[in-house]
Amino acid sequence: MMRHSSGHMAGDAALRQVAQVVSSCTRRTDIFLRYGGDEFLLAFEDIPQDVFMRKLEDICAAVERTEVPGYPQIHLTLSIGGVYEKGQLKNVLEKADEALYEAKRQRGRVVIRI
Repeated sequence: MMRHSSGHMAGDAALRQVAQVVSSCTRRTDIFLRYGGDEFLLAFEDIPQDVFMRKLEDICAAVERTEVPGYPQIHLTLSIGGVYEKGQLKNVLEKADEALYEAKRQRGRVVIRI
């Protein structure tokens, strides 16, 4: 998520900033939580496929435009693995995880499985 290593406090500030930006892009009915480390889980209910795809691209762009307060040298990127599917949570999470790792290989990218 960070291209510049600035220490633990900077990492925490970056995570807080990402969470704030993503939260500002979601609806009250969406579920957004920290999944572990620098990974988050965002679940949408009743969202058309085209809106889902555009929303993830918009979130990625919004994070990349933001600055981390107190750390102007940090440039944030966001890699998103998205799955547009209803199903067992375990299966959907596995697919999202695969998509995320594909997105992380090129950094700052959205990969969606339909």
